Amino acid sequence: MIFPKNNFDSDIFFKILNKNKCAILDYGCGVGIWNVGGGRGNKIYLYDKNKLALKYAKNKYYSDKNFIIINSVKKIKNLRKIDAVLLNSVIQYISKNNLKKLLLNFDKVLAKNYKIIISDIPKFSRLIELCSFLFLSPRKFLSAIYIIINFNNYIKKYKFYLNNLDISFLEKNFKFTRTENFNKFKLRYSVILEKS
Repeated sequence: MIFPKNNFDSDIFFKILNKNKCAILDYGCGVGIWNVGGGRGNKIYLYDKNKLALKYAKNKYYSDKNFIIINSVKKIKNLRKIDAVLLNSVIQYISKNNLKKLLLNFDKVLAKNYKIIISDIPKFSRLIELCSFLFLSPRKFLSAIYIIINFNNYIKKYKFYLNNLDISFLEKNFKFTRTENFNKFKLRYSVILEKS
């Protein structure tokens, strides 16, 4: 991927949670955005359907008892009293219908006054992001040009859903607050959902 290395700002994230000792589900955790020891005493459950990424995360956090690897959706269903769910940089890979089902299914494992935080939501299409990235990181100019030339294949391979730019359908079920991005990539934004 040619985008900048993930710089997740956990300070902003924990400030928004405004709670001590939370249980957090990082759904689509990838190789892990958290610093080792960065859980601040909270229980952070890590899930990703990519088994290789999950293996990397397991190795990264093996010494930190606050991070718990969840390797199947069935195990997520067994969790109870999750205070916050984080979907960081994954919304663009989930279809609109599947996203709605996923968010409503989280309701079964969540505690009262929970928050669902969707971070790193694209403001623009992937093509516009790639073109703007040419100016943000000239060192990766050739990589960006290559992906732009092969853009159709890139979209098919990564199943990038442009329809997720409109997530207003969530307003029917959740109190909806748009905020700054938790990642330092400012072409994207974050949304906080609370049960309405």
